[in-house]
Amino acid sequence: MVPASGSSPAAAREEISNAVKEVKGVGPLGIALFISTVQAVIPALAPYLDDRNASAAERLGLTTDVEALFKDLGEDAGRMGRVASALTHVRLEGLWDHV
Repeated sequence: MVPASGSSPAAAREEISNAVKEVKGVGPLGIALFISTVQAVIPALAPYLDDRNASAAERLGLTTDVEALFKDLGEDAGRMGRVASALTHVRLEGLWDHV
């Protein structure tokens, strides 16, 4: 499912979220991880950071203002998706000292 063209990012995320909720066993965390990852290939979802990754960004000295971060990344959804994935990886693997 691809969001309707012309949708705001928030509306597009809500549309995708509602569709993904239909998958048995997928809850809010799974939906957040899904949207965070696929924003790289579905630009209509960008920019997005879930609360956990926003906290990780803050811990690493990055802005928690998602729009400002997206602007710093040249408003490139692929780059935003990679940053979100990297934050998830650092957070889950405890790689704080390696960044």
